[in-house]
Amino acid sequence: MAKRRNSYSFFLKFISVLWFCFYLPCFGRDPALWPFEANDPWNHALGSGAQYTTITGNFKHNGFAGVNCTHWSHPVFIATASDPVHSITSPGFNGSIHVPANARPDPESDAHLHIIDETHTYVVETWGATVDGSGNISALAGFQNALKGPGVYPTNHGVRAYGGSAIGGLIRKGELTNGIPHALAISMYGNYLNRNGPGGHCYVWPASTCDGGNGSGYSSTGNLFMGSLLAIPPEVDITALGYGTSGPNYQAAKALQDYGGYIVDQSGGDFILYVEPAANSETTNFSPQAVVPLLKVVTNNTPTSIGGGGTPRRPEPPPFEYPVAVFGSEKRPIGLTGDINDADNAMVTIYRVNGQIINRFFFDGTHNASSSLSNMTSRKARLAGTGTYVYEWIIERQGQVFTKTGRMCVAR
Repeated sequence: MAKRRNSYSFFLKFISVLWFCFYLPCFGRDPALWPFEANDPWNHALGSGAQYTTITGNFKHNGFAGVNCTHWSHPVFIATASDPVHSITSPGFNGSIHVPANARPDPESDAHLHIIDETHTYVVETWGATVDGSGNISALAGFQNALKGPGVYPTNHGVRAYGGSAIGGLIRKGELTNGIPHALAISMYGNYLNRNGPGGHCYVWPASTCDGGNGSGYSSTGNLFMGSLLAIPPEVDITALGYGTSGPNYQAAKALQDYGGYIVDQSGGDFILYVEPAANSETTNFSPQAVVPLLKVVTNNTPTSIGGGGTPRRPEPPPFEYPVAVFGSEKRPIGLTGDINDADNAMVTIYRVNGQIINRFFFDGTHNASSSLSNMTSRKARLAGTGTYVYEWIIERQGQVFTKTGRMCVAR
């Protein structure tokens, strides 16, 4: 049997750890808002080994910086299980999915429209989309791309000229205010690009194709190619650009210095960035003109040295989900030797992030610890609702108290 605990001291220690638990953050990355693998080029920061070279060819170093948001942009709609089911018909994708009632394509001739499924697992990306009176969608091209997979592909798998996902590099709602944690999508005049890329291609990695498949509308000079990575070198003080240290222009400049931007399309402008229409209210005074003369080409961006290799300027993205299995040797309190046994007093509490207690379990020498832990795992699986939870162990062994806090997320 376990020794009798000093309930008062145990309670004080419990309260101190409980306070910490209430304020312990635990957020998995939502792929609908921040998609693609952690090591995908869209999510990989520039590295200390990046080699920056002056842009050559027809590019205008004092050219106009534009922002496409409500026109010539990429509307993204996230479906729920209560949304009506409609068909999407296109070369590349044909199927029926939940589609929000307000989903409409961009009003310009490219008519992009992208629907994320209700489980936040994939996105159906379309070009040349129209919505009929019944809500069914027809498009000139369509692809289904996994949100937890890569954003780029070895062959064409998207509705943008570079061949990857159309939502890669798109500035999403909240990012111009809170920070942009990924590389940016860039377009420019076709004659700024060189069709004669390395290996006889009209593109460089991570692009897998180019406009028309051959870049016939491109030039034959310069070091800009479809897929090129452009960035602001690390020695540039972006706080001296007159943007301050917040707001859309500063956030775009910071993203271009930390992650860079990939050329994904040709357009009718010198240098264009893309913001989803849902973020239109954040684009007031967004005109990143000062970044254009600062841009360089990163010449050693490859699949084996993403962002130029070396130490990344920013940490990799958080996981999509924290481990659901929270019990086991890897989760034992620090300093506790061996598994919990029948001689231990133990208490495990599971909270919501706001501090609401969901379940609390007590163990002492009158219970079998291993079977109790298995029971806890099954109870955790039956927690009401989805979202993020915090767990806490307090274990007393031979007069010593060990504590451990951690996190878990219940998937959608």
